[in-house]
Amino acid sequence: MYQATTATNRKRGLKAVAILSLLPMAFGLAGCSGSSSSDGTSKQEVEQGLVKLLDRSKGQLGLNDEQVKNISSCVAEKLDDKISEESKQKLAAGKDIMPDSPDHEAVFEASSSCAKEEVLKSK
Repeated sequence: MYQATTATNRKRGLKAVAILSLLPMAFGLAGCSGSSSSDGTSKQEVEQGLVKLLDRSKGQLGLNDEQVKNISSCVAEKLDDKISEESKQKLAAGKDIMPDSPDHEAVFEASSSCAKEEVLKSK
């Protein structure tokens, strides 16, 4: 019984490490320019774009639909008022923020933090 529990915990731990290491890459694999908007991009629009981004790699990351939604919501919340309008527009369109962007670090940190929270919540 103890060995089975230890093996299960080890497997969850390895999955957590894999998700935490791959998730930020899901946000930085490709980038495109965004368009301007005078109204501003809402947190909900950013969240929907993040869902699109994560949906592309959720199989590789071992995430289900609920986890994708939770992580996207968390990232959108953490990024609200912390990144430029241009970056918000890109994320809302389901496009990645490239490493040369001034907002890349904020997106990377938010996605890492939210993935960690989600993985720990599922343990």
